[in-house]
Amino acid sequence: MAAPTTVRTYIRMEGESTELVEERVKKSFETESFLEALRLEAGLSSGLIPQDCIFFFRKPPTSAESGDDAVYVMEKEPRTVTMHFRNSGASGSGTVHPLKVSLPYCLFFIPVRGGNIQDIWPVCSKQRIKTIDDPIFVLPIPNVYDSGHGRICVGNLRIDNESPIHVRLNKLVSMVFTSEFNLDLTTIYPSVMVKKSGEDPSIFGWAHKSEGNSLFGCSDEVEYLPHNYGTFKGLMGNIGCQL
Repeated sequence: MAAPTTVRTYIRMEGESTELVEERVKKSFETESFLEALRLEAGLSSGLIPQDCIFFFRKPPTSAESGDDAVYVMEKEPRTVTMHFRNSGASGSGTVHPLKVSLPYCLFFIPVRGGNIQDIWPVCSKQRIKTIDDPIFVLPIPNVYDSGHGRICVGNLRIDNESPIHVRLNKLVSMVFTSEFNLDLTTIYPSVMVKKSGEDPSIFGWAHKSEGNSLFGCSDEVEYLPHNYGTFKGLMGNIGCQL
């Protein structure tokens, strides 16, 4: 059933005219989703460096046919997002729960080969990354290989390869948080993300902590697990870029 239309009636006085005005809200959107859609449409005119890209590394082609290899590192600042979690495994059954969680700084390392996106490696930090020797931490979102130390399982995330690379990269990062997560892969949540006493840490605990503190993701209350590759430079090296 469609949501009821919101109607607001008020008196407006302009100069010598008094009007009885009736306004109708035809449709409402979640603010973060609307702003994210605007950011995706904005893009950049360069066609090379996408919005939110804080680091770009290009390797020369190994042959005339191979094309350029590059890595883009995209950063999202701390914010609260709505994540959709399906309480099931890979089968696709189960109830979908929209959960609002407070995020720290999120970084996505995205290798590109010959113009084609290869992988997405997510990490996080409570502080902005400023040097290649800064430490990185596990971003505790579901569907990441190697218990949060590896690549995102892209599942049904599909990007039109005909779009410019900066559009595809922005859209892919956005789709990570608007997709449905499930229990297909093990996730390591910080112990503080507990909803009730005795429960295991979970995405539900994360949402519960975020209710009372929109900056929970960057607070002293939470300590993220250090990443296996240690630093920004370490993960770049694992992807194949020696800095």
